[in-house]
Amino acid sequence: MIWTSDKARQFQFGRLPRAVAPMALGLVALVLRFQGLSRQSLWADEGNSYGMAVRALSEIAPAAGADIHPPLYYYLLNLWARLFGTSEAGLRSLSAVVGCLLVITTYLWARRLAGAAAGVVAGALAAISPFALYYSQEARAYILMALLVSLSTWALTEYLLGSRSRRWAAVYVLAAAGLLWSHYLGLTVLALHNLAMLVWLVRAHRAGSAEARPALRDWALMQGAVLLAFLPWLPVMLRAAGGWPPIPSRQPLWFYFAETARLYT
Repeated sequence: MIWTSDKARQFQFGRLPRAVAPMALGLVALVLRFQGLSRQSLWADEGNSYGMAVRALSEIAPAAGADIHPPLYYYLLNLWARLFGTSEAGLRSLSAVVGCLLVITTYLWARRLAGAAAGVVAGALAAISPFALYYSQEARAYILMALLVSLSTWALTEYLLGSRSRRWAAVYVLAAAGLLWSHYLGLTVLALHNLAMLVWLVRAHRAGSAEARPALRDWALMQGAVLLAFLPWLPVMLRAAGGWPPIPSRQPLWFYFAETARLYT
């Protein structure tokens, strides 16, 4: 194509650097995550994932209800296995793709917060992170949870720093609901989101901003939508609360909150 307009050339070359960084990060992530996917056989927990992948879709929710995780990942893995098979590489490739998406969302989130250089650094760290690499090659839900944490927090960032658009509100609701349907620790992430929103609202109110009241209303509606989306699984979660197979006796919920705080700090 021959460009005859200086404005068109400026547009074309102005867009090029913004596209190069995520493409390069995605390529690095792709190579690292797909290398050696079938090097080891499935281990015990991945065997559970295999069992879910070969079930009928209608059987997944009852089986997951007897387990300790919500069923979203198992549904996705079941559909994925129909296309790519149930070999080690076939099952783990879903996590590898999700891990690549995590790198891209991390880059976009950091770029929105602190600029292009911060985005590249954050994306590069996500691409080579030993933890991210490990869970991107495991047929379990953890890397999906990480992606949804990154996506929901990026959406919240765009919502707060932008014009509180309905598009980003919808992305947040879908990602946050998916997070709850992927892992119960997603509740802690939503608690942090609400804390961040509370700080934003207090600052807006003290500054005399007229946006504080409508933002509070919109946020309440968004959290209500997330809760409504998770409502069908909420009774199952409450029944399972306090029980975990490696711990021989049922424990109160505060025990798990204390253990989570101890481990993650």
